[in-house]
Amino acid sequence: MIPMKTARQYLAVFWLLAGGGILIYVSIQSTEGYYASKTRDVWEWLIPMVVPTMTLVIGVLVAEVRAPGHGNYSVGKLLYYTAFLLSAAYLCFLLWVVLNASWYPPSLPVMKRSSFGLGVLQSLTALALGAFFVQGDYGQPSDD
Repeated sequence: MIPMKTARQYLAVFWLLAGGGILIYVSIQSTEGYYASKTRDVWEWLIPMVVPTMTLVIGVLVAEVRAPGHGNYSVGKLLYYTAFLLSAAYLCFLLWVVLNASWYPPSLPVMKRSSFGLGVLQSLTALALGAFFVQGDYGQPSDD
C-alpha cells in the first residue's frame, strides 16, 4: 500500500512536468512559426491529448487541499503503478509524435496518423487514473 496523498503528488508532478513540457515545446515552435498556417490545426490536435488529463489531476489536487483529511488513505501499489506506467507510456508516445513531427515535416499528417494509437492509450490511461483516484475514496486509512 502507498499513501494516496503521496501517490497523487507524484502523478501530479509527473503530468505537470511532462504534459506541461510538451505544451511549452509546441508553444515555442508555434511562436517561431514552425507550423506556419497549420498552427491552429496542431493546437486543435494537441489540446485534447493533454489538457483534459492535466485538468483532472489538478482538480484532484485542488479538491484535496479544500477537503483536509480527504486522501488520507492508502491505495494498492498495483493500481498506482499501473496508472503511473500508463501515464508514462502515453506521454512518452505523445512526446515521440511531437518530436517526430518536428524532425520530419510535414508535421500535421504525422500527428493525425498517430491519433488512433494515442486515443487508445489515452483512454486506458484515463481509466487507470480514474480508478486510482476513486480507489482513494474507498481505500484503507493511512498512517500519514
